[in-house]
Amino acid sequence: MESPWSLRRPQRYVLTVIIVVAMLALAGTAISLIVGGSGGIVPVLMLTVAPILAIYYVWYFNFSELAREH
Repeated sequence: MESPWSLRRPQRYVLTVIIVVAMLALAGTAISLIVGGSGGIVPVLMLTVAPILAIYYVWYFNFSELAREH
């Protein structure tokens, strides 16, 4: 059985880079909003959830055996 498009070798590395860049952008935006004193709870959630999601998807695309079973 052929693996999904996102789990093939060149795509998963590109997606990993995109995920890391997006996480850094979200974290940077959240920090600037927190320092600026605006945004309330949303920047705090961005700062906590973005790295968790990034770590999960990097693990899934590159290290997960579950992804290789498809």
